[in-house]
Amino acid sequence: MFKDEEKRKVGRPRLAEDDIIEKSKRMIFMSITVCLVLGYFFFSSLNGKSPIDTFYSLSFEKVFGQLNNKDGFLVSSYYDDNLDFVVVLKPSDTVKSYQGNYFYETYYLKDNKWIKKEEKEIYRNKDSFKIKFESKKNKNVAWKIKLQIKNGSQITKSFAPHSWVYVDSDKQEEKYAYKVITVKGYYSPVSEKNSKDDNKLKIYTNKNDERNFILDLVNTKYSCTVSYNDASKKIIVLKDYKNILGKSNYKVPNLKVTTTVNFKVYVDNVNEKKELEKYKPSTWKIKKDKNGNYYITNNYVLKPHQIY
Repeated sequence: MFKDEEKRKVGRPRLAEDDIIEKSKRMIFMSITVCLVLGYFFFSSLNGKSPIDTFYSLSFEKVFGQLNNKDGFLVSSYYDDNLDFVVVLKPSDTVKSYQGNYFYETYYLKDNKWIKKEEKEIYRNKDSFKIKFESKKNKNVAWKIKLQIKNGSQITKSFAPHSWVYVDSDKQEEKYAYKVITVKGYYSPVSEKNSKDDNKLKIYTNKNDERNFILDLVNTKYSCTVSYNDASKKIIVLKDYKNILGKSNYKVPNLKVTTTVNFKVYVDNVNEKKELEKYKPSTWKIKKDKNGNYYITNNYVLKPHQIY
């Protein structure tokens, strides 16, 4: 009864075709690449940094150390606790041997023109000196540093720090080095400028704590209700202060989502729309509640910390 059945073949199984093997290799490579990318973003998130900032922190000079011209100034830089950018210059032994004073000028870029901000001479006995650049709110600023050695002996080698440009000259006083840098701005959800009028309500955040809103009304008491939306879009009342004079603080928690923060301010003993105008910041609005009382209000969009 098994006469017509084919006899099963016995022996080593057939190997996969070459194109199937090649496809498998590509799939493995793509899977590893996706895992590495996801791991990189996860690592950035754990450190509270954007992927771009993480990439900068892992750049060549950060990993292997700052390179330097041993005959020039040794340079390092960092952002301080106030988010300002600091450049530290240290003269090498070769620079010290010129027995000159150190002179620097700083310029910032405005309307495609370099505007001088500061010039300073440093006496030759200084082991190092710092140049500080103030960070601006929500704005990156290009700066140029010009560095010279004055009233010294004949300069025979470039004193430019690593990655700076050295401009040589037959005249000793015209030799200089320069560097163009970009100072990162600090983030604040409050983009408008406060009025200098003491009667106006003022609102701002600190440079090193962008989630802490500060209101200030100097001459008049006020009441303030602050609310925000959580991750589920539910409205949460953060604070409801009454009879405040001067400053009040409102710190919004980091929910890792974009948050809309609403301020509702009632000025004591003021319930006329026209009268409220003198207290209202330029971007705020005047509204009326269900009881017929006028108040001033505004919304601010607060980004999650990871994308600053």
